[in-house]
Amino acid sequence: MAHISTNDALTHYRINTLPSFSVILKKDMVDWTQYIASNPDILFGKPVIVDTRIPVDLILEKLAAGDTIDDLLEAYPNLSSDHIAACLLFAADSIKHETIFSKAS
Repeated sequence: MAHISTNDALTHYRINTLPSFSVILKKDMVDWTQYIASNPDILFGKPVIVDTRIPVDLILEKLAAGDTIDDLLEAYPNLSSDHIAACLLFAADSIKHETIFSKAS
C-alpha cells in the first residue's frame, strides 16, 4: 500500500522507484513524486502531471500504443523526459504495491 502525504492540497503517492527506467532516459533516477499529483479538484483526483491537466494514464496509453518519448515531447512541448519517466515509475510502483486476492473456486 502506498504511503500518502499532503503537500499544498495535492496528494502525492510516495512509493519506491525502479532503477531500470533510468537506463531508458540515460540519466539519474527521477523522483516521480515531484512530477505526479492527485487533487480532487483536477480531473476528479485522477493522477496527473503536476501543473498540467495531462493524466498519467494518457501518457502510459500513448507509450503502449507505440509512441516514443520523442513523439510525446513533440506533442506536449511543456513536458520533459523526466515527466514521462515519472509516469512510468508511478505505474510500476502502483502495480508493485497492489494486493491481489484470488477468488475461491
